Amino acid sequence: NQALMGGLFGLGGAGAQGLTMGYMKSDRRAKKDIHRIGTMFDGTPIYRFRYIGEPTMQIGLMAQDVERYAPEAVSEFDGIKFVNYELATARAIQ
Repeated sequence: NQALMGGLFGLGGAGAQGLTMGYMKSDRRAKKDIHRIGTMFDGTPIYRFRYIGEPTMQIGLMAQDVERYAPEAVSEFDGIKFVNYELATARAIQ
């Protein structure tokens, strides 16, 4: 389960993505070239994007979407929202 989520959402390479205490930078304000590419089983949108200042495309969630249904999965550090993907995706894999 965790390995699948790590591969899908790029959690394996935590350094550049801003992984902090189990949370990943997911704030829409920290991203550009944002395109919705799908939806999880529970209706949560999945996006393709680049972090501002980074050339690599990523796939993941937006904190602003997640906080509507799982506010416990979103934290804010230094004014940027981060998502705990395990908490954010729990209802989609049940």
